[in-house]
Amino acid sequence: MSYLKIFPRSLIAKADGSGAYTGRMTYDFEQYGRMLYDNETGVALEYQLLVCSGWSIRLTGVGQGLAGLSVFIHAMNYYLFNVLQFDPVSHWSKRSDKDYEFYFERVYFDMGTQQFTPVKEMPASTTVNSVGSFFRSKMRS
Repeated sequence: MSYLKIFPRSLIAKADGSGAYTGRMTYDFEQYGRMLYDNETGVALEYQLLVCSGWSIRLTGVGQGLAGLSVFIHAMNYYLFNVLQFDPVSHWSKRSDKDYEFYFERVYFDMGTQQFTPVKEMPASTTVNSVGSFFRSKMRS
């Protein structure tokens, strides 16, 4: 069992006028088997010209003081911009006074392996069978 898994849910941001976007990232996390939902932290998406050209995401808020959040954000830089090929300018091309939103596919970041992994869905038939057998066993007892 991994001691920490972070499940990114969404990025909600607004253009700040300098070419960057500021907002928040929502996520759930599992720590030592306990799930905590609806957490968020402040983030900024900025285009870096000097070091290595490209977009980056950085923390602007402390969040919940979750140990490992900075490691997660570092990995998120690679995942969001290299794996998903996310580009805020082309993805959020329409000018808007409202917040821009980006929803992640169902993945989690495992602090032990420091990798993103897709969440495996239970097949519907397995879920129905499990629920049915649960109720049948409850009715017998």
